[in-house]
Amino acid sequence: MAQWQRFRSRPWNDLAHSTHVRGAGTHDARDGERLRVSVTLATAMSESVARSVNLGYRDPAEIDPDEWARDDGTLVVRDAGEELHRLRLTPS
Repeated sequence: MAQWQRFRSRPWNDLAHSTHVRGAGTHDARDGERLRVSVTLATAMSESVARSVNLGYRDPAEIDPDEWARDDGTLVVRDAGEELHRLRLTPS
């Protein structure tokens, strides 16, 4: 909301999506935007496009899901598409 004048003409779906992806952050005129999380995409889009919208980029060809799956602390969801998971870090 601190940057409403800057983003008010953006489609509301874009604003909602950016909030869902990044979560609540802060913004002030002196320090600018401070994000709670960083998002890195391994995608066919170009690195310059990802970085132009303040996202990290990783070449998907450099990622080995089998290597990650061997780490007990890493969740690998093959062919996840739009399915997202929230991990429970402590027993309920």
